[in-house]
Amino acid sequence: MGLNTLGLLTRITGRLTEFGADGVGQLFFRLDDGGGIMQGSQTQPGIKVLSFAPSSNIGDMIEVIGVLGSEKDGEAVVPVIRLREFETGTVVAP
Repeated sequence: MGLNTLGLLTRITGRLTEFGADGVGQLFFRLDDGGGIMQGSQTQPGIKVLSFAPSSNIGDMIEVIGVLGSEKDGEAVVPVIRLREFETGTVVAP
């Protein structure tokens, strides 16, 4: 009950903490906006961004624009960002 943020266009800037492929082969990276939050089975803090493996290094500041969604991680439902386009992930500062 109440407001639902799923489907909202969102912008996030954060430090790259992890990148790779998940259990179904979807490429992703994780950005920590400073909150240090870990949800589900995460081993690194940040929100999962579904899209591509970035050409950045761990610790770089990256800004992305995408649609807020969710996915099931074990028994938990965790937020994810789905990028609109490949170009919407940019390095802000190394």
